[in-house]
Amino acid sequence: MTFDGQGLVDEALLTETGSGGVLRDGYLADRPLKTYLESAERPRIVFASGHQGVVHDVGSEETVHAPGSGYRVLVALTGRRAVIVVGDDDGDRSFEIPFDALREVSVTTGFRRSRVTLRTESGDGWHLYPARIDAEKVQEYLETAADAWNRFETHLSTARKTLDSAGTARVDGDFAAAEAACERAESALSDARTVQREFDDTVPAMERRLESIREECLGERRELVRDRARSRVERAEQHWRQGAYERAADEYERARERLESFLERDCPGRTARPVCEDLAAIDRNCERLGEAPLRRALALERAAERADDPETAIDRWWDAYEGFRTVLELDWGRKQSRFDGESDTIRERLEAAVAGLLGARRQAADRRFRDAHRLAGENQIEEARAAYGDAVDHLEAAISTAQKLAPAELEDIRNRLGDVESRMDSLSDGGQHDPEDANVENSGARAETDEDVKVDDEDSEEQTGDEERTDDRDSEKETDGEERTDDEDSEEQTGDEERTDDDSGRGTDIERSDDKANEGNGDTDDDPKSAGTAGRGGDNSTAEKDEPTPRSENGGGTAENVALREAHGISEATDRSGIDGRDPPVTTSERGAGPDRYVDYLRTLDGEQVLDTVVEVWRVLGWSTDRIEDSEADIIARRPDEARPMILSVRSQEVPLGARGVHRLEGVAKEYEDDPTPVLVTTDPVDPSAFEVAMLRGLTLVDAPRLDELARSTGVHPAIDADSVPDRQS
Repeated sequence: MTFDGQGLVDEALLTETGSGGVLRDGYLADRPLKTYLESAERPRIVFASGHQGVVHDVGSEETVHAPGSGYRVLVALTGRRAVIVVGDDDGDRSFEIPFDALREVSVTTGFRRSRVTLRTESGDGWHLYPARIDAEKVQEYLETAADAWNRFETHLSTARKTLDSAGTARVDGDFAAAEAACERAESALSDARTVQREFDDTVPAMERRLESIREECLGERRELVRDRARSRVERAEQHWRQGAYERAADEYERARERLESFLERDCPGRTARPVCEDLAAIDRNCERLGEAPLRRALALERAAERADDPETAIDRWWDAYEGFRTVLELDWGRKQSRFDGESDTIRERLEAAVAGLLGARRQAADRRFRDAHRLAGENQIEEARAAYGDAVDHLEAAISTAQKLAPAELEDIRNRLGDVESRMDSLSDGGQHDPEDANVENSGARAETDEDVKVDDEDSEEQTGDEERTDDRDSEKETDGEERTDDEDSEEQTGDEERTDDDSGRGTDIERSDDKANEGNGDTDDDPKSAGTAGRGGDNSTAEKDEPTPRSENGGGTAENVALREAHGISEATDRSGIDGRDPPVTTSERGAGPDRYVDYLRTLDGEQVLDTVVEVWRVLGWSTDRIEDSEADIIARRPDEARPMILSVRSQEVPLGARGVHRLEGVAKEYEDDPTPVLVTTDPVDPSAFEVAMLRGLTLVDAPRLDELARSTGVHPAIDADSVPDRQS
């Protein structure tokens, strides 16, 4: 027997087998005592229980486990249990008594032998008879081990119960209570660790139990951190939807800080992995958020440019102005802005929005002026006066805007207001308003009235007799029996041709049925990214101005945008006119049809025709496509050099697309294991609310003008004649 300072171990008892004889004692019959222990289990005391064996009592019944002839009962006390093996020719029998089940240890000493009794929590008793070892040493070790395990298990039980409380509080949203419970659980776990070190820090069973509770504690702490971060993310998204971009960015930063604080802990990879994924998602959201204000402003600008009704254009131009002003004011004073957009470029956009707003006001005033002229000609004086009043209201609103934002426009608008008021006063004086006397002057540009009559704004005179009108200076008469009088600096127009604005961009022709077409390929926009603005990232679709999606390294927008642009054979110069000053190439298949007319034609196609067009466009872009049946989506598209496929839904219902229509496609991509990029292609009018939803949900929206641009760039066009395309002016 050897003594190592911590225990008494007889190596022969651990390793020998076989029966004894007259001069020596035996051991076990089948295999040595050491093999009954776990590989990492270390024996602290080893002894034989004498030839009497061991006695096991259960209540009033006793069972004696005596060894076979020539064998002994051997006992090993480890860090977590007492192992008893009874040697016998018929086969060894083994028993164990876990120390965490010990309730009492007692010793009875006698002249020839001593007895050590172990009483468990269930009431069972085990009576051992140590040979060649002090029974009190055995009792001391057993009591120390039982006490350590009792305190150890108590601390672990406290930790478990507290973790349960933490989980309940977390689910209920009481994060403060959950945080406090986690701290108590960690404290109990620390106490258990202290007990282990004081008793024996090499006990594998204690280490396993500690590690198990520690993982539970880390898991609960991780879920608490994730839930708190998720709460911050939800608040960030709410602020994002409300346009409070700075507050949204602040919430994302707080969420990131919480997640990063958890990773500072010593935790295994499988525990940290979900947190790392959450951090990556927040980084993606922050990148989209950084692009969102500028994209939203650009989407509003585009919607304003496409508005056919001046009243609608007024609201949309004002929204666009507010959008660009928001971009300019974001993160004011910060060394490093979290949002895309260069100040100089945004100021240019603001000026353009003001010009558009004033132009829409003029258009609205001119339209009501024409209404007043027509009503006066029909002798509906009160209605004409009301129409003049509406025109005055629009011009006064334009003056109010110009005073703050475009002082150079004031003189022109005031002159126009004076003209309208003089017409209105002529009605108040009881004079008959001649239908021929309805010239509308808009920033030096003339426009024809509904009767193709032009009138002089300053020098016209009413004539009697056959109602001829003469110019004060030239007195020239028009042909066809109608008299026309122009301003001294104006020149005659022929047919139904409309006059456009002067180079300053002020004013709008009152006879224009649509906004002035953008130069180049129809509804193209200036690209602030090409002008040095970070974050525009190309104009992949109308929705992508509003949709916060990650940018690619080549400046062409998102990975989805790359699929629709440079990465698929569409260069920036092809996709955007105005970047290099040249229009994109026009294929002969258009046969004279203008961009706006071709968009109108796209909207006349039925769903199957639009679907065929989309399939052909994506095929030219290098994607293989498969139709999908019985789904909100219509096409799944794949390309060898793209990790993620695209799932496309094609919509052509001849009704405006709103937020609800985008929501229906939101969950489709989740049905596929390869995480496809959702794309919604529509020839229907798109409501701004659809842009917002697409932006927030990471969905790419391709509207009719964008589909037109893709079809033009790829050379994909239905076989149409120019005469078959509806004329917007007609």
